[in-house]
Amino acid sequence: MKITTKNITLLATIAGVFTLASCTNNSALIVPDGAKRVPINQAENQVKVIPTISTTSNNPCMQMQAEVATMQAKIAQLEAQLIQNKLEQSRLQNMSKSEVASVIATPPESIKPPELTEATLLASTLFAFNQTTLLESGKAALKNFATSVTSMNNVKAISVVGYADRLGSEAYNHALSTKRADVVRAYLQFENNLSYIQFTTLGKGSVIGSAATQTCSNKLGHQALIDCLSPDRRVEINVY
Repeated sequence: MKITTKNITLLATIAGVFTLASCTNNSALIVPDGAKRVPINQAENQVKVIPTISTTSNNPCMQMQAEVATMQAKIAQLEAQLIQNKLEQSRLQNMSKSEVASVIATPPESIKPPELTEATLLASTLFAFNQTTLLESGKAALKNFATSVTSMNNVKAISVVGYADRLGSEAYNHALSTKRADVVRAYLQFENNLSYIQFTTLGKGSVIGSAATQTCSNKLGHQALIDCLSPDRRVEINVY
């Protein structure tokens, strides 16, 4: 026989019946005064009173009855829990995949915290062409940016990413963009009292060009091409 809550309930009920039957004298009745009375003898027309033990603790039959009642109560609790589980399972089955995912899945923590602010400064503002020394215009721009950062609350980190144009070799442009990012980081961190903030720097060279330079043709003259590619030479600063 398959073991289910319903079967357990049936067995417990049968056990209770047999327990009560075994604990009850076939010829006696339990009456409110705690005594057992034999039904009226048809021959003798009299009632015999048989003293009984009134305390449950000393009466094995009454103890067994209490245990059966406790078991039945536990089974009732299990049945209620089973019904609740079936209802929840039915609800999940009727939900869409996206709804189920939103209920049972814990969204992963974002690797990158949300940005508080960001700025993209052209290298032409920060540096002379092919140089890594800050111009006065670059220092002024970075000072203004640092002032806005100090007015923010809960700043955790600042990332500085340098980019270069496509002129020159890839290795050279990578080194140039990395150096410029480091110079900007140092100026913000130590010259503008942002040393309490964690900084990261990265140079991406000429790997990612600006959309504004897609029309810059190599047929342009050298200076004209330098001017056209100016948006590629930039430093991006993100505050988290």
